[in-house]
Amino acid sequence: MIPSHITYGAANNGKRGESPRQLEALRKTIDVFVETNGPTGVFIVNDFDEELTRYAANEARRYCKERHLPHIDIKELPGDMTRIRLPKTDTADLKNPHPKVFNNTYKGRWPLQRLANKSRGGLEIHTAYFFTVEDLKKKGIVLKDLGQTDWYISTDSSMIGKEWKGMHPVRKYLATQV
Repeated sequence: MIPSHITYGAANNGKRGESPRQLEALRKTIDVFVETNGPTGVFIVNDFDEELTRYAANEARRYCKERHLPHIDIKELPGDMTRIRLPKTDTADLKNPHPKVFNNTYKGRWPLQRLANKSRGGLEIHTAYFFTVEDLKKKGIVLKDLGQTDWYISTDSSMIGKEWKGMHPVRKYLATQV
């Protein structure tokens, strides 16, 4: 079976072309995908905006070409990740989600649970917004705290590292299938 991955909100790191580091998170995610699965697979790029999805996908294709990865098939899936038809993938991630996704429910369900359910490995979330797993559990959101993230790029592309505004470490979480 060919491994597959989807990155939701692929351009969540600033406005198009604003920073040369804007899509560094996407490139690092491709690196992790290849390290984990080898040089063959399907890598799906999603963003709310169709133009940003295309931009991120084209940058991902360019990066794969630079890395001599001709068998990584980059696909585009534009639209609101909480409403569009989603493919079933092996893995999925979301970096820099808006904090409201941790507070909102849609028809009594947490919107990102839908994304986690469409990935065999669940949904990995990297966020600088501070909350505890216990706080979310009270809202019916079950996440596994995976600890401090290895790398992080802020929404304005101004910071790369493990700390956010020097206040606390950026964490990563896993939402599993239910």
